[in-house]
Parts: sequence; C-alpha cells; structure tokens
Amino acid sequence: MIVGVFLKNYKVYDGIKFIPVTYDEYFSAYFGQNGVGKSSILEALDTFFNGRPWNDFKSGKGGNGYVNIPYIVPVFLIKKDEVQISLKKWIPIIEKLSNYYWNVKSIDNSVEGNTFIEFRNRLNDKVNKDDFYLLALGIREDEPRNIFFGTFQRQNNFFEHLGLERSDKKNQNEKYKDEDEIIAEHFSNGYELLTDIKDLYHYIYIPSDVEIASYTQLETQNMQKLMHKDVKKEIQKAISQEKLDAINASLKNFVDNISDKLTDYTYEKPMAGKSNITMPDLVNKIIKAYFSIRVLTKTTPVKVPVNNLSSGEKRKALIDLAYAFLDDNEEHDRKIILAIDEPEISLHISACYEQFEKLKIISSHNHQVIITTHWYGFLPVLGLGIAHNIVNYGNEKLITSYSLYKYQEEINLSKIQHEPPYDVYLKGIYDLVQSIVASLRADKPYKYILVEGSSDKIYLEHYLKYFVLNDNLRIMPLGGCGEVLNVMEHLYMAMSKTRDKYTGKVLAIVDTDNRILQPKFYEDIESLKFRRILFDSSEKNIILENISSLRGNPITTIEDILEPEIFKAVLKEICKEKEQSFSFFDREIKNSKCSYSTFDLTETERENLRNFFNETGVKTEFSKRYVEKKTDLTKFSIGLEICNLLKLDINKVDITKEGKISTKKVKKYVKKIKKSDDLPTITTKSDSNLLIEEVFD
Repeated sequence: MIVGVFLKNYKVYDGIKFIPVTYDEYFSAYFGQNGVGKSSILEALDTFFNGRPWNDFKSGKGGNGYVNIPYIVPVFLIKKDEVQISLKKWIPIIEKLSNYYWNVKSIDNSVEGNTFIEFRNRLNDKVNKDDFYLLALGIREDEPRNIFFGTFQRQNNFFEHLGLERSDKKNQNEKYKDEDEIIAEHFSNGYELLTDIKDLYHYIYIPSDVEIASYTQLETQNMQKLMHKDVKKEIQKAISQEKLDAINASLKNFVDNISDKLTDYTYEKPMAGKSNITMPDLVNKIIKAYFSIRVLTKTTPVKVPVNNLSSGEKRKALIDLAYAFLDDNEEHDRKIILAIDEPEISLHISACYEQFEKLKIISSHNHQVIITTHWYGFLPVLGLGIAHNIVNYGNEKLITSYSLYKYQEEINLSKIQHEPPYDVYLKGIYDLVQSIVASLRADKPYKYILVEGSSDKIYLEHYLKYFVLNDNLRIMPLGGCGEVLNVMEHLYMAMSKTRDKYTGKVLAIVDTDNRILQPKFYEDIESLKFRRILFDSSEKNIILENISSLRGNPITTIEDILEPEIFKAVLKEICKEKEQSFSFFDREIKNSKCSYSTFDLTETERENLRNFFNETGVKTEFSKRYVEKKTDLTKFSIGLEICNLLKLDINKVDITKEGKISTKKVKKYVKKIKKSDDLPTITTKSDSNLLIEEVFD
C-alpha cells in the first residue's frame, strides 16, 4: 500500500512536502478548505502511476534551477511474503533500500525528511518491520525513466549506505546533477525496478469533474483494472499462448513486408525490450472492447444512460461499479488503490451515507481507498481508517491526522494540547449531529450508542457485533462525558420538534462519576435515550440509570459492568505481567453478577483499582485482552437492557455464527419442555446441539 508521498513543486505544493497517507489502515481521507492541496495529492499519484501530465508549481522556492525540478516519490509498505515471486530478482536491492528507510536516524537539512522519520517511527509501532519492505522511490519530471529517491538522494548517509561517493562540486545545481548521474548509473535498471513496483498496483482515480466526453473511456479503463483475476484467466485459456504466438508471428511478417517497401520509414518498437503483444495486453483489449459496446444504464426510476446523468450521479455510478467489483474477496492480478475526489459532491446528504459506507466496505476487503472531501459527516460514521486535515499556515501547509476509530477523542485531545483548526472543531460537532439525524431517517436507519472512550467501544462492539454487522449499529467514542452531553443536547434540539419522523435510535451511556451530570437542554424522547451506568445494591447488578436521576452513588465505570470471571482472569493476568498484586485477590464474592462485585473491596481498595485502570494504556490493553476471551451477551450486565432500549432483537442472532448469544432463546424453549430451572450453560454450538438432543431424547 501507499503510506505516504513526497511532493516537490507539484501543483500547490511549493518546495518539498511529505504527506502521510496511512499507517496500516486501508481507508484514508483528506479534508480542509478549497485550495489547500487535497486533490493535488491524488493527481500526483495519478501522474506517477498512470502518466497524467505534470502540473508544476510555477515558481518553486529558489527559482527554476536544477535543484527545483518537480518530483513525486511515493512511500510503499509492501508485505514481504506477497512479493517473493513477483519481485524475486529485485529482492537484494529492495532489502538494502528498505533497511535504510527503516533504520535511518536523521535527515540533514530537510524538515520534511525528519517529518517522515517521525511518521516512520509511529508506523514501526503499528507493524512489524521484519514483515514489510518500506520503500520511498519515484520519478522526477525531467527524467521520468530514471528512478529517483527524493530528499534521501541528497543525504550523505544514503550514499554511504549504497557504498557510493558524493560529488565534490561546490555549485549546488552541478553537484546534484552529478550525483543524480551517479545514482542513475548505480541503478542502471532502476526504471525496470520502479515499473515492477508500480505493476503491483492498479491506481484508479475518479476526479471531481468527470466530463461527459471522457466518462465512457474512464469507465472502460476501470473495468480492466477491477476485473477479477479468475475472469482474466478464463479469457487467457480461450486465447491460448499458441494462438497469441501465431498472431504475433503473422503481424511481424506483415510489418516486415511493409517496412521492406518503405525506403524512408520503418516501424520502431515504442518501448525497449517489448516487440510482441503480451497476453495481458490482449486480455485488457478484449475487456475494453467488450465494455465499449455496452452502455451502462441507470434503471431506476426510469432507464437513463449513465453518461447523461449529472456529474455527481456519474461519480456515484463509478463508485457503485467499484463496489460491485470489489465487495468480495476475489483475487485481483494487482492491488487496487481507489482514489476519489469528493465522493459526496452533488449528492443529497442522505445519499452520502450509502456512498461512504460502500467505500468503507471496499477498504475492509484490503483495497486501499483514498478520498478528498468537504463533508465531515463521515468522520464519526466510518469507525476505521485515518483522516488528514490540511490547512494553509502562512506559506506552509499543516497536516493534522486523526484516527477514525476514535476521532472525537483525538479532536478533544488536540483541544487540550494545542488550538485545533477552528473549522474542524466546529464542523466536528455540527456535522456529527447532522449526519446522525439524517441517518436516523434513512430507508435502513442507523442506531447509535454514544460512549465516552475507546475502551467502551471495544467492549460494546464486541458484545453487540451481530448488530453492528447486520442492523446498522454504530458505537461512537466521543472523548469524555462532557462531549457526550454536548452532542446529545444538540441532537435533542435538532429532533425534539419532529420526533415522529425518526425510525433510528440513539442511546448515550456514560459513567457515574463524583459529579452528577445534569443536562440543561435535554430530555428523553422516543429516538433519544441518555443513561448512566450505576451499580444497584438492591439488584446487586449494574443498571442503566436515567440521566435525569439524582442518584449518584456509587461511582461506577465501564470496567464495573463486565462478566466477573473474565474480569478476574484478565486482571490477574495483567497484574502478573506488571509484577503487581492486590490484597483483595483472595476475597472473591461467589456468584456475583458483574465485575463491580467480583471482590469484597473497601473504599480505599476500590479507589486503588480505579487508579490502576487510569494508568496510561491500561484501559485499552485490558479491553483488548478481555474481548479475546469467551464471552456471553446474556451474562453481560447491561447487554439485554441495551437491546431493549435500542429495539435490537437478540433472538435474531444465529448461534452457529455467534456461538453464545442465542443462549437466552434456546433456554426459553428448553424450559417450556423440561420445566426446569437447572439448565446447563450453553456456550458453543456443540453445547446447544447436545442440549437439544437431550431434550428430544
């Protein structure tokens, strides 16, 4: 995949700029005001992959000398075990280059080079560098057939790593020109290496201004790139290599005969080393011809050829085509990179959801999706990927990146650490509310659980996975109790006057803290419910207390609502690793219903346990380990109450798919037959089958 790109003097990028694309996620988005350079990134990659004409920044820093020639240098993250055959002859060179990029400590006189190193270090925290090649290599406008390494090509440590001597010329233009010749000579087959790297990918670019004249061509080109590998194999079988050889031989004889008759002309090969039609050439021509005689037509509400639709509908059709081809795990001959300018343009807000959901699904099949957008509504909805806000700051461009998994948390953190871009914070609230409200009225309405932090999301998403996958349930961490309150008050103001029009639902869940939360502009309506988790001493279990209640004791947090046995096991496991122990470990409470009452704790011990979870990283690490265990929704203290509030039918869950979730349904029917309360616990499909067999025996 592409994880970043260096641009120099390309379009709006004056001088050198390193632009992050992703770490290990397949969905990336750039947002910001017009003219900040969002589309320039996608266009530059199109220039690199598909030969799009260069679009230079006309007055680069330092003038128009040799040192200011534009270049495009993508940064690739390539899984080693996927290219051992296709790149076999290049492995020694690739290993050497990758070792440099993974291990270089600093870049002299290059702010952007050191920005890359900071990015690389974060990347190293997310992936195992032993499993991946990291490569920064690209092209320069004046020498597009030579491999170029960008700012690294100006570094002493790069030349030393390759065992080369730098030029001793004083004039910078002459020095760089000499050194580029040294690199070109060292990598005499560099362009072939670069071509083989590019051939690992199909880069499909859908611009914001799709013209009618170019639409059909764009459609047919994309069909070739999106076609499944097995379809191409079938075409190859039908042609056969023998037939292709015969075609090449016949054409060669014909061209030779014509050349003999032309005294002043000859047919030169357009590309060195390629004299015949290859099988991929012929297969792609067949696919192109096949789609060129067919007209893509929108069938609802009436039949209309797609090239007669509006620009927004045209782009939607292309995205629908990509979705149709990529919404599966079929193998493709190359990795797909789908780049789209403003997928939401000219679409009603209600259609934006479907559009972005399709892009999310495409990326979930490990196809890289890169978009630009002015619609911030996707930020809280997608729940995966990375978003980059680009702003002009004087003569510089500042890029701030946010994880979409915990977007609101990171926005909130940026407010504490530094002043975030004003439009991001403002639109982050309003577009969140707008996007939720619109989706509650969709044909397939969404349901939301708004929570404080990412660990809350991990637990709830795990227990409610079936509904996330099948019922448009979304769980959003908003970065604290105050942010949840803020969003719920805005939702109430937006929805309270038209409450009958919403078929979706929103449930907010927050902790019970020292300070009781009291909304000023909120009350429950049919589609909006606001609750606090609270340990009820009479029930000896967790309940969801209405936010308007004044009952504030005891303090109850997300870690108090879990299954006791699993909570106990994970807590002891982590404490053992941290070489830490609690004196209450030997004071377990039998048959407790939730993790709050797993141990017999004094107030001081309970406070110490809360402090333990508040240590950096503990909440997230604990939640990740917890969801790896065998859990049961019917033993999750607030699971059934959540399903009731959101009208989620727990009986729809298939035990063959989700294991334990159908326990309640099975027990219900078994009790009718056996009239017994003493039933075995059902935790797997096999347990369920044995129980059913026992009943019918």
